[in-house]
Amino acid sequence: LFTDLSAYQNDIEFAFGFIGDNGGNEASCSYIRGIAYEHEELVPFCIEKVNRFIKKGVIDKSVYALYLHLVQLSGDTGEIPHICTQLAKSDSLRRNYWNGIKNNDKRFI
Repeated sequence: LFTDLSAYQNDIEFAFGFIGDNGGNEASCSYIRGIAYEHEELVPFCIEKVNRFIKKGVIDKSVYALYLHLVQLSGDTGEIPHICTQLAKSDSLRRNYWNGIKNNDKRFI
C-alpha cells in the first residue's frame, strides 16, 4: 500500500486514461471506486475527473455508476436524481434499480 496519496492520484489518473473518450471500461471504473472507498479523502479528486468526462458529453453507464458511488461517498446527495436518470436512460437492464435509487426506495439500499 502507498503511504503517499499522490501515488494513489497517479493510479487514478492512469485508470482514467483507460476509460477512453467514450467511457465503456467498467474495470477501470471499478478500480477507481475501490481506491475511493479505501481513501475517501480522494473522492473530490475522483469526482473532478468524472466531471471532465461528463462535460465532454460522455453518457456511459460505467462512468455514471462511478459518479453515483463517488457522490454517495461524498455525502452530496443533490446530484443523485440527475445521475440516476442518466443511468436509467443508458442502462436499460438495470433501469428499475436506478429509478429505485433515485426515488430512495429502501428495497435498493
